[in-house]
Amino acid sequence: MDSDLSFSGNDRQAIRKRAGGRCEYCRIKDISIAAGSFFNIEHIHPRKKFQLGDPSIDDPDNLAWCCPTCNNAKGHKTIVKDPKTGQTVRLFNPRIDKWADHFIAIRRTWRIEGKTAIGRATVEALKFNETSRVQSRREWNVRKQWP
Repeated sequence: MDSDLSFSGNDRQAIRKRAGGRCEYCRIKDISIAAGSFFNIEHIHPRKKFQLGDPSIDDPDNLAWCCPTCNNAKGHKTIVKDPKTGQTVRLFNPRIDKWADHFIAIRRTWRIEGKTAIGRATVEALKFNETSRVQSRREWNVRKQWP
């Protein structure tokens, strides 16, 4: 998990606005998070994987608005295994991928399912369907905070 303390309030607002105020991975609205938990500007390709002094690390194309749960689960991961095929794939990248191409929200179960290898791998790696997250989606839906 990379810290976003180096970003100004204007930077945070610009990234948040581009994301529509939602985590760019699990799609939760940032007003849904309990007090004391904060959304972060997340580095899609983590600082740890860049060469020292690489100017593109903080480029807006490498940044995503991210809830604390997804941010903690992602950590420094960029590639993971598809649980269905065992194939190594990259994680979902909100700058180049469309959410609906890779995921589907199942209303009757409140789960998010992967439609592609990237989607399946991201669902598992970012723990989209942990019990507490599924229960929260049910509550967020009542408050119209989950798509």
